[in-house]
Amino acid sequence: MSENAFAALGNEHRIDILRTLVVAVENEESGVPFTELYDRTDIDSSSQFSYHLDRLRNEFVREVDGEYRPTSAGERVVRAIRAGMYTETPSFDPVTVDGLCPACESTTLRAAYTDPHLQVACSDCGATVVTYDLSPAEAEGRTEIETLRACNRRALREYRTAIAGSCPTCNGLTTVAIEAGPDDGYACVATCSQCDLRLFAPVELPLFGHPAVVSFYWEHGVDVTELPLWRLPEFIGDAECHVCDDDPLALDITLHHADTSLTARIDADGTVSVDDRSLKNT
Repeated sequence: MSENAFAALGNEHRIDILRTLVVAVENEESGVPFTELYDRTDIDSSSQFSYHLDRLRNEFVREVDGEYRPTSAGERVVRAIRAGMYTETPSFDPVTVDGLCPACESTTLRAAYTDPHLQVACSDCGATVVTYDLSPAEAEGRTEIETLRACNRRALREYRTAIAGSCPTCNGLTTVAIEAGPDDGYACVATCSQCDLRLFAPVELPLFGHPAVVSFYWEHGVDVTELPLWRLPEFIGDAECHVCDDDPLALDITLHHADTSLTARIDADGTVSVDDRSLKNT
């Protein structure tokens, strides 16, 4: 989609046309003829209406057999406007949550919103544990804890989609790589070849989507399928990471829980594997 397409959205009359067409789709209409569409909008002259409709053609509106309907891009624009993504600021009162600070090992964390991010940080030393984007819709009608959980579900879904090969923003192809980070650590990074989105996560996070790792914790009464990211340090704080191959890079990561341990391998492309013999009592 070109920059000219986005410029076409900078007019309230065109947004009015898009809204009208999306409502028609929601009412199960196959399309709206030119004259009827004009009558449903607040545009005064038919020539002005025709001009604005033409600016929306192809990218946001299509015509089939004399009837108009929104494209997928047009529908997404209207739904984003309804959700207040570009016009509203979310409301979020600071709240205390349990977790482990990776810097000072305090177990009291504080979640607070500072435009444009919702940040969970240590109440004692101020170290940031996790940062989320927060949309107005995520905070609407939810308590602060429910909002945090909603942000967490979205963040996990987006990251899992990205490491599976699809960009959560544009659906472009993503590539995954293990990259060295600060303090001799590693990160699992997913990069979109289309829109250049880059998502970073601790290298241990992809392990928590593997069935063997999920089962390992489940057998000890812990469900990690929707692990709150602000609690991730509790599970990886004592993890052991060893380089098992250099070219390409591959890591063995040993997780410890309830006097048992499990070792998983993560390859350079983010692929996780677990040997049946890696489960041990400690």
